[in-house]
Amino acid sequence: MPYWQDTPPGVQERLDQLAGLFVACREAFFDTAHPELTETSADALLDALALRGENLGGHTTRLTQLLERYGAAELDHAIADALARGASGAASVAHILDQRARARKA
Repeated sequence: MPYWQDTPPGVQERLDQLAGLFVACREAFFDTAHPELTETSADALLDALALRGENLGGHTTRLTQLLERYGAAELDHAIADALARGASGAASVAHILDQRARARKA
């Protein structure tokens, strides 16, 4: 039997539940609440967070706040920049946006 079919009892069910939760978070963030945000960079960010086992709810809440404050274009650009730097998290994105805002004021 291949190793991927030899899972302990309950593990596959839990993985299926987590996958369903991830899809629900993604749909709620993109489709319902923020269709103006492109899925390319934000989708990659959420994927990275999910792979690390991060709390998607907390990150999506913070990303929503950043979206409302800075707008879709700036947020999308900051997410892409954070991912390029290897920093995947809402705090990293917020830091980049804050730095850019300070630089504009200087």
